[in-house]
Amino acid sequence: LHEELTATISTTPKLLLSLNLLECDTTGGCLFDKSLCSYHNSHMSRGSTFQRTSIYGRNFVQALAPPGTIAVLETATSFAEDHKIVFDVLEFTEGERLFGCCFKKDLAPHDNIFDITSLLAGSRPPELFCPFATPAHSTSVIWRTARFTCPRGTSKVLFMCENFGTNNGTCAMDNIRVHKLFDVLEVEPCQKDIVAYS
Repeated sequence: LHEELTATISTTPKLLLSLNLLECDTTGGCLFDKSLCSYHNSHMSRGSTFQRTSIYGRNFVQALAPPGTIAVLETATSFAEDHKIVFDVLEFTEGERLFGCCFKKDLAPHDNIFDITSLLAGSRPPELFCPFATPAHSTSVIWRTARFTCPRGTSKVLFMCENFGTNNGTCAMDNIRVHKLFDVLEVEPCQKDIVAYS
C-alpha cells in the first residue's frame, strides 16, 4: 500500500503539469484591431448595426443607435462547458442599454435574467437569454470592463444595443475574450494565439 501511495504521489505532479486546465479553443473572442473576427450583424437588428471604428489609433466596434432602434452583433460558438465572457464596454446614454446574451437550445426557465421581449418586439426566441445589461440611466463617458457567464450548450454569443430613450445613443465594445471558469485571474483567454492577432 505504501509503494502504491508513493507512486501515486510522485506521478500526480507530472500529470498536473502536463494538463493545462486553462487551455481553451472555444471561439468568440475578438480584439477588433484588424477585423470583426467571427462576429457579424444579426438579422435581429432593426435600424442600426455595429461597425468597426478607429479613433486615435484604438479600434473597436460601435453602434450608433437612434431612438427606437436595436443593433445586434453575434458570433457562432460551441460551449462544451460554462464560459465567462469578458469585454470592455462604453454605453452612457439615458434610455439606452447594451445587453450581453447567450443562445442555447433547451433553455431553463430561470435563465432569462433580463427580459428582452420588448427589445425584439415581443418575438424573443425562447433559446435566448441575457445575463448582462448596462444601466438604463445615463452614466459617465468611460470605458468599463464587464463580465457575464454563458452556460454549457451555448451556440451563439450576442450583444444587443437597444435605444428606447429619446436621444441618439451609442454602444461601443472592445477586447472581447472568452475564458474558462477555472481562469479566475483571466490570464488565459480561449484561442489566445488567434485573438492576439484579431
